[in-house]
Amino acid sequence: RRVHGGITSVKMLKSAALRQVLQQSVNNGVKSAIVVNPEGSLVAAVGEDKSSKTVGAVLSNIWNDYDDTGRTFMGATDMKVLMFECEDGKIAVTRSSKLILCLYADNTVEFGLLKLKLEKLSSYLEEPFKRIFG
Repeated sequence: RRVHGGITSVKMLKSAALRQVLQQSVNNGVKSAIVVNPEGSLVAAVGEDKSSKTVGAVLSNIWNDYDDTGRTFMGATDMKVLMFECEDGKIAVTRSSKLILCLYADNTVEFGLLKLKLEKLSSYLEEPFKRIFG
């Protein structure tokens, strides 16, 4: 927060612009893109999945649990990507600044391609997220 002559300005996330960026990754078998904060609250979502709020919260918990376990038991300092296969598709999760970014794809998408898309998207969003969320 900054104060200029009694007027307070707050850095804000332009949700429409974020959704446009996320939408670019939703193609060729990638069905949805979700951004949540570390507590699991939905920041933005695009794509087919109508339960993004719930999925985002669950993925945030999974990410945080794996990240904490890695730090505690394996001395890992920074988990990069978490990927898993479900009955209905594949999921890739990473951290971009302080937010958690998730891509959900159908089973035809190879893990390597899903990871590459996730890493490119995360890299693109890292700086804007840092400016807003620190």
